[in-house]
Amino acid sequence: MHVIWSVFPFISIAAGVVLTAYALRLHDAFRRAPVEGPRRALDLVRSFRAVLVGLALIGVGAGILADIGWLVMLSLIIGGQELLETSIMAAALNDEVRRRAETEGRVAPSHTQHARA
Repeated sequence: MHVIWSVFPFISIAAGVVLTAYALRLHDAFRRAPVEGPRRALDLVRSFRAVLVGLALIGVGAGILADIGWLVMLSLIIGGQELLETSIMAAALNDEVRRRAETEGRVAPSHTQHARA
C-alpha cells in the first residue's frame, strides 16, 4: 500500500498535465472550427472542464508530494465544485443543442445517445 501511496502524487500530476494539455489542444481546435452558438459554447465548456480537472489533479499531487494537507483538500473541494458547475452548464447547453437540432430537423451531434421517452 505504501508503494501505491508514494507513486500516486506523480501519477496525479502527470494525469493533470496531460488532461490540461489535451483540453488546451481541444480549445485550439474548437477556436478554428466554424461552429457558432450553443454548440461552440458547449465545446468550450467541455474543454474548460478538462482544464479544471487537470489543474485540480496537479494541486492534489503537489499537495501530497509536499505534505500540505490544506492544498490537497482545497484542490479537491475546488475541483469538485467546478466539475459540478461545468457539468450542469454542459448538460444545459447539450439540451439546447439537441433542441435546436430537432427543430431544424437534423440529428444533433452528440457523444452519447440518450433515449427520450
